[in-house]
Amino acid sequence: MDEIYNLSTFNLSILSSSFSFGQICGTAFFMLKNISNFTIKNAYTYTSGFLLFGSLLQSLSSYYMIVIGRVLLGIGTGIGFIINGITLTQNTNYQSRPTVFLIPSVMFSLGNLYPNVVLLLTNHYKITEYYLFIVSIPNILVTIYYFISGYKKIDILHEKDDDLRITVCEDINIPKKVYQFTVLLVLLNVSVGVPIIMAYSIEIFKFYGYSTETAICLSFFYPIIQIVFLSFMNIIGKSLTRFTLIFKGFILSFSLLFLITSILFLPPTTGSHTKTHILGTLTILLSMISSIPCSIIHCIYLEIFQSFHEHTKISSIARVYLWVFSFTVTFTFPILFSYFGLFIIFLIHLFITGISLSLLKHKYIAFLEPISNL
Repeated sequence: MDEIYNLSTFNLSILSSSFSFGQICGTAFFMLKNISNFTIKNAYTYTSGFLLFGSLLQSLSSYYMIVIGRVLLGIGTGIGFIINGITLTQNTNYQSRPTVFLIPSVMFSLGNLYPNVVLLLTNHYKITEYYLFIVSIPNILVTIYYFISGYKKIDILHEKDDDLRITVCEDINIPKKVYQFTVLLVLLNVSVGVPIIMAYSIEIFKFYGYSTETAICLSFFYPIIQIVFLSFMNIIGKSLTRFTLIFKGFILSFSLLFLITSILFLPPTTGSHTKTHILGTLTILLSMISSIPCSIIHCIYLEIFQSFHEHTKISSIARVYLWVFSFTVTFTFPILFSYFGLFIIFLIHLFITGISLSLLKHKYIAFLEPISNL
């Protein structure tokens, strides 16, 4: 791991964005795959295979192996997110669907929590050279379990889809307004800061003025808050409309982003840690609040359509744009951060979020109204 700590800004950008690049490749692979024996159940096998080999390569802790491993992990994740969304959409009803889509987000937060726990422990016991190996263990174990017996559960769930082939979806027409609405939703997902907080939380907290140890602890703490909040919303969320969960959720996230950006603009006060603590609190709140709309948007564009092939097409479109946007911000963050600091980065995100919310309100808000035929 010592090699990683001494990377140039460019190499750090490559490393941090390699996962998103893999997600782009995985989603494109999923869209273009056209093999007669490639069914929806096969997609879970592809996902598990990429995750397994990506984890094994990443655990070797060499820079190039980590990059290749993260690309493979991204490919598996890119395929997996599409299949997961389609499975949830086709096996849940309209009323419960938004809260059901929070469950993968809880799992994702647990996935973010685990590396932070490992980082704390490896730092404490001075065994950071084993960090990536320990981080990779859950992926390796889960995917091995899938190949031993877990695939049988997928077979049962998708028994009716035995003859459903995944083919190129060029002949499926997605209405222009739905296409634009979908792209706008995933742009909001990225612009409220989700990818950069996930990828660079430690550096962000250090920039606020926290020590390295405290920044690591806060990066450990915020996924726990997310998990608790998402679990709570999973219980009470059924009483809330899609408009409230998504539009008002993004409005609240935008407000928190505005406060963070405004405080970053203020000059630091000598000898006072008030600004540091306020920024840390607001960032944790932002990661917590934004997790709700950013989770539920992925059921909105899917439930506009009825057929599996339409679900595949629109989900592939959404995920490609999401990964491209995520790749862009994670790749450019170290470069912008080293030259301009955090204020400019958050200002750009604030500007994009504000414009996107304005478009959502005035052109696409009808998509967040109840759909009577689902």
